[in-house]
Amino acid sequence: MNYEILDNITDYIEFLREAGYSIVLSCFNPVLEEYLPVLLKYEPHLPAVCSYLKANANVNNNCFSNKEKLKTSTIPKPYYSCCWAGIEEYIIPIADLNNRICLVHISGYCGKMPQSEYLSKKLEMKLGAQFKKVYSQLSSDVPDMKKAMTVTTPLKYMFYELYQECIASSVRTDGTADIYPAVLRYINDHYAESINIANIAEALNYSTSYIRYIFSKKSTKTIGKYINSVRLNHAANLLKFTERTITEIAFESGFHNSNYFSTAFKKYYGLSPCQYRIKFQKNV
Repeated sequence: MNYEILDNITDYIEFLREAGYSIVLSCFNPVLEEYLPVLLKYEPHLPAVCSYLKANANVNNNCFSNKEKLKTSTIPKPYYSCCWAGIEEYIIPIADLNNRICLVHISGYCGKMPQSEYLSKKLEMKLGAQFKKVYSQLSSDVPDMKKAMTVTTPLKYMFYELYQECIASSVRTDGTADIYPAVLRYINDHYAESINIANIAEALNYSTSYIRYIFSKKSTKTIGKYINSVRLNHAANLLKFTERTITEIAFESGFHNSNYFSTAFKKYYGLSPCQYRIKFQKNV
């Protein structure tokens, strides 16, 4: 693995986030499999409204459907659009010729597209005041396409280099190669829910023992510890980039007891959620 390029990618994403750009990644090329445990940390959208919707079992299937459509869509050039909930974003494809490497999103906007207002009002009628509150936190200060391309161009070159190295070092594998990334993606899609290895095995149509075996071959963590790390990473991002309360963050990250969440967070990061938020705000 080329940790130097990977570190450059993640450091630059963190830099852009701290500069106010809600950067996320999605739709990774399968050749990047060995980097997925790190890259998938940057897949969940950062705005509070996105976290709220993903944790809402009544509507989160729309988020999953939107994501699946992106995977199969042909996206030849960057564009500005809005999702089913009226959240606006830039979607910028990174590709090597016709081979998509990944998509880069700059999200968290509203007010530029008439369609987004219609969709958000429609959803507000269904979900009420809480949705209205988090949707109102989106920014109407939308950067132009030139700026969006300028800030994401370095990612294009870094991902291109990473992709070329993966292609050069790729080897043929047996049919089990797709299972591990499928497990990672399932966890990163459903971390806000009460999931365990039995849920994952059922969703992927394998036995729990086989899923556990495949995961242990590829990862130094157990599935339970990996689920916990995904949840805590999402919680850390919410603490840094939103004004959600500790209780709201706990719930939206898959912890249904805020006291347990605070204990787990401090054990993982060495700081309580409140201390972590204060430290980040001082450093920005």
